[in-house]
Amino acid sequence: MELRTDDGLRLNYQVVGYGQSLIFIHGFGGYQQVWTRQVEYFTSRGYQVVTYD
Repeated sequence: MELRTDDGLRLNYQVVGYGQSLIFIHGFGGYQQVWTRQVEYFTSRGYQVVTYD
């Protein structure tokens, strides 16, 4: 999914699962796909996971 701000900034994000939310934030130069295994793990245990770029 993509969110575009009024000043033109684009933010890509993914929301997976249901339940209490966890937000995964990568470091400089990272990307949201580095969290693939963690997303699978936590969603299978009843969490909603949010990742973004």
